[in-house]
Amino acid sequence: MQAITGIPWYYRQFGYEMALDLSGGRVGYAPQVPKLKEGEPEPYPIRPATEADLPFIAQLYDESVKRSRVSCVLDMALWRYELRMSPTNVQRQELGVIETRAGEPVGFVAYPAMLWGAMQSLTCTSEARRAVAGGDPAVIRFLWAVAGSAPPETARNSRRLASG
Repeated sequence: MQAITGIPWYYRQFGYEMALDLSGGRVGYAPQVPKLKEGEPEPYPIRPATEADLPFIAQLYDESVKRSRVSCVLDMALWRYELRMSPTNVQRQELGVIETRAGEPVGFVAYPAMLWGAMQSLTCTSEARRAVAGGDPAVIRFLWAVAGSAPPETARNSRRLASG
């Protein structure tokens, strides 16, 4: 399959038509970030992924894309490449593992290593058990913290959180 991204009306001059929307998602702002109660620990901490986590991440990803009509096939070589990509590559994504407080992996997140303008985006997330209570708010708090720790040259005063 070949895909061209860009300006839809421009490519129509050459006989191309839009087949799929390139992106979409939701946006949230600071007041919408779910807060933990005073002294309450994060129920689902998220840590950086390691190479040992890749089979787990690949399995969850493969299960999640079964719900999609169009998806990207990612083999272990591509997951390793993603994990080892140069820190200066603007296409690089960070991979994180969602865990229980006991350290059991229950999901993963993928997000750009840099803010997109004033936004921190979530490009992929999947949980082993969709019924994990508190998993989604934990991901939102995590992404908000990542955006808040971005270097000043990549962050702006008004932060937004986007997921796609």
